[in-house]
Amino acid sequence: MQQSQELLLKADKTFEDIVKKFPNSGEAHNVYGQMLLDRQDVQKATQMFDKALELSPANATPWVHKGLMLIQFGQDMDGGIALIEKAAQVDPKCEFAYETLAAFEIQRGNTDRAIELFQKAMSLVRSEAELAQSYSLCEAAVIQQRVTKELGIVPTMPWGNQPMFSMM
Repeated sequence: MQQSQELLLKADKTFEDIVKKFPNSGEAHNVYGQMLLDRQDVQKATQMFDKALELSPANATPWVHKGLMLIQFGQDMDGGIALIEKAAQVDPKCEFAYETLAAFEIQRGNTDRAIELFQKAMSLVRSEAELAQSYSLCEAAVIQQRVTKELGIVPTMPWGNQPMFSMM
């Protein structure tokens, strides 16, 4: 346990050094923000994502990660999705934004829109592994759509005590 804590402190120090060495690198701030978010240091992650967006507003990735943070830690689905949609506007070739939006559309019960977004992501991938992932997610959405229609199930938001699905 102590070794893990030491490694985390070392990683944090390394990222701090990188950000100091490259203060104008939006990517450095973005990656540091991702690490901080993994550690659930939302306040410091927010600062890093904000700095990344200030330095590189045309980089879609910090928009997506900040949106995910809002959804996960702020439970602000609408605000988070707005930031992820901004990522897709800033970089229309960012498959990560489309795939992430599609995943949330599945949760919202908008399978038609999710399938459309997964297909958009598939058209933008750069490797077979990315294609396999997007294709699998899209096919899962198609199956979910078919099952929910055949069984008359209406997906509901998984916040609070609501079930993921309820019968019509």
